[in-house]
Amino acid sequence: MDAGVQAAPTFPATVGTLTVGLRTGTGTNDGTDTNTLSLCLNATDCFPLNLADVNDFQVGGYDTYHFTANLPRSAVTRVQLKSVDGTDAFRPACLELRFDGEPVYCNDALGMWLGNGNAMGEAQSWTDPAGLHNACSTCATRQLTHGPLVGAVSDSTARLLVRTDATRRVEVQLDEAALPGAPVAYSVVYPPASRDFTQVVTFSGLKPSTAYEARVLVDGVQAPRKGTFRTPTSPGAGGKFKFAFGSCARDGAQPIFSMLRGRSLDLFVFVGDNHYGNTPDRDSLRWYYRWSWARPGRSELLSEASTLATWDDHDYVGNNTNSTSTGRTTALKVFKEYWANPSFGTTATPGVFTTHRFGDAEFFLLDDRYHRAAATASTGSILGTDQTAWLVSVLKASTATFKFVACGSLLGPGATESWHNERPAALTALHAAIKSNKIQGVVFLSGDIHKSLFQEHLKATTGGYDIPELVSSPLANAQTGQTCTAGPTGYNRRACEKDGDYATEVEVDTTLADPQFKARILDVNGAVRSTWTVRRSQLEVP
Repeated sequence: MDAGVQAAPTFPATVGTLTVGLRTGTGTNDGTDTNTLSLCLNATDCFPLNLADVNDFQVGGYDTYHFTANLPRSAVTRVQLKSVDGTDAFRPACLELRFDGEPVYCNDALGMWLGNGNAMGEAQSWTDPAGLHNACSTCATRQLTHGPLVGAVSDSTARLLVRTDATRRVEVQLDEAALPGAPVAYSVVYPPASRDFTQVVTFSGLKPSTAYEARVLVDGVQAPRKGTFRTPTSPGAGGKFKFAFGSCARDGAQPIFSMLRGRSLDLFVFVGDNHYGNTPDRDSLRWYYRWSWARPGRSELLSEASTLATWDDHDYVGNNTNSTSTGRTTALKVFKEYWANPSFGTTATPGVFTTHRFGDAEFFLLDDRYHRAAATASTGSILGTDQTAWLVSVLKASTATFKFVACGSLLGPGATESWHNERPAALTALHAAIKSNKIQGVVFLSGDIHKSLFQEHLKATTGGYDIPELVSSPLANAQTGQTCTAGPTGYNRRACEKDGDYATEVEVDTTLADPQFKARILDVNGAVRSTWTVRRSQLEVP
């Protein structure tokens, strides 16, 4: 069951990727919004320290920058920080450098002010007299900066993702929870700078319906946090499991995740706007992923339940963005760095769409941005031709009792930017494909609208059966001005919750003669605001 042991990397004589980590002091006035800062490795090779769409250099903040250097190591003659202009007195607390991931410099005793060189004791530049050396191990809080995130888990496989501060030896040991300290599998990886030091480890040959623990050792030292998960039953075997899903997590405080930790979830599905980077800039996107991973409650939940994710506009490129948006390939690259989904698109068609079997249910995560047509005409596409064909194909092939189709944008009514309002022809075509192919058990999951709904696409509209749509939003964002109105003809609005933070929990039971799921809209305190029970017999094309 071992996932493999990577060979230790050798670091080249010419630095391809330079990584700079900089931690700002914690004093009241240690941060800066105005200074133009740079890092110099010799008299001419200087690198601007600026995350284009992030307020970096905040008090106590830790920022990471990656550059294509193409610089011989022999040409590195100094470690120098410069404050080119600006009026703030910036105080760096720790500076670190990685050459192609190798930790070559760390100094957490800088103790100077950088600014405009005025009489207040600010310097315009500072050069470490010792040159390259490691006086500390990392400027981050710990070498394992994030994770382990538990990604896609099936009855026999598990994917886990870790992030470190540099390219270090990371060993992941997998135990059965009933036999702690006796690894049944292990893997060794070296997270590369090219992925912002993230790495996915995949284990196979696991037992169904079994609890596991994953321990992470970085350079031989065990990290304090473990990953925990339970594999589901085998496909086709009746079973019970509980998942939750939600969208729109913008606020710094996200207490809803602490509530969800107490719900004994097997799986959590992020259905978009998982952060609000709103940027095509690579290192700014990475900053937002690291920030969102580190939110209290959310950070722990990512390690305690299987996690799947798709995106919507704000964690793609920006508000209402689509296939014409500059930066979409960068957004896809970074998304793949920070999630451990089963796959991302297909060989022929890029995107974040994927499918994942979990016991007797299957999840179909759609990409509503990468191929979304720019035109707002009713004939425009949400998924693009290839992804649409893929969706119909995998739905037809699925033998799962329940087929949960997750999309960042609403499929039914409830938002201007929804399939129903913006691309009605695409929604009609999907309804028709479900009917004509007799695809049973379809349930839509969506988010985006900063309120939570239960609604049905009625048989009069779909032509097959009443298709449930569960809408879960927001996890942590503003909700002012939301209204709850009845759905238009052809749709039935069963529940609407507004003016609060919400997640939707779904309890699936396929052991029953007529399998069912029970959905609950939960508020931030865990109170059940609305419930809806749907039986499998209700979701069948005649």
